[in-house]
Amino acid sequence: MYGEYYEAKIFSILSLITVVISYSLSRYFPSPSYITLSEALLISSISWLIIALIGAIPYVYIINMSWIDAYFESMSGFTTTGMTL
Repeated sequence: MYGEYYEAKIFSILSLITVVISYSLSRYFPSPSYITLSEALLISSISWLIIALIGAIPYVYIINMSWIDAYFESMSGFTTTGMTL
């Protein structure tokens, strides 16, 4: 609508990569029948770090932010802390 084809391409590629990686990991590591509390905390914390890293990619490629600023901005968005650059 606004001619933002480059941005749409970046988000489409990123979405496709995320779906392919998620699907392949779910096929390679089937879900266990029981997860301990420490395993759940580890999975949760690693997931937050990885999600913020994936969310930083559009900031880097679309508005040319540095990786550390993009990661901070992405983590701020996912945790809804309201802190921004």
